[in-house]
Amino acid sequence: MGTTQKNTILKDFIEIICNREKIYLNTNCIVYIERVNRKVQIVCENERYLIYDSLNNIEEKLPSDFIRCHIGYIVNSRFINSIGNKSIKIYNGEEISLGRAYKSKISAMLNQEG
Repeated sequence: MGTTQKNTILKDFIEIICNREKIYLNTNCIVYIERVNRKVQIVCENERYLIYDSLNNIEEKLPSDFIRCHIGYIVNSRFINSIGNKSIKIYNGEEISLGRAYKSKISAMLNQEG
């Protein structure tokens, strides 16, 4: 399989190492990503993964529908239900912190899509 064909197939996936195992996660299933102390928790619709990595490193690998909304959070815009003054509510009712520095960027991005 050529490199370009492999890249096309893996376009919607990111590679993570969890419990010494290489896992390819479909980015469409990732709801949000959160920094937890020195680890990163990737929250999917049905599962959670705790890995050793940085949010900045993971953010570089993600497609453009992921938004940094706080120093400790990245959220998938597909799962955003509403945006308040200090938080983002996702489809399941969970609230994610919204940092002041990120609020205008998120509003602008979502206004472009709608």
